[in-house]
Amino acid sequence: MSSRGGEIYEEEDREAMARTIRAIRKPCIAFKIMAAGRNEPVSAFRFAFENIKPSDPVCVGIYTEDQPHQVAENVALTIRFGS
Repeated sequence: MSSRGGEIYEEEDREAMARTIRAIRKPCIAFKIMAAGRNEPVSAFRFAFENIKPSDPVCVGIYTEDQPHQVAENVALTIRFGS
C-alpha cells in the first residue's frame, strides 16, 4: 500500500480493476494506469495491456515539465504492449 496526498493505493485494487474490465463485455477505458507515478511506466503499460481486453483503450496522464519525452515514450510503450 502507498499513500500520496491522502490517496491510498493498494495493489489488490489494481487486480480488482483488471478483473472487472475483463468481465464487462463492452469496451472499457483503463485510466490512471501509472497510478499518479506510483507504477513504473514499463510495468504499468505491460500490466494494463496484459490484463484488459483487446478492444479496451488506455488513458494516460502526462507531465512533460520534468519528462519532455514522455509522450513519445508512452506511444512506444503502447505500441510495444498494445499491439
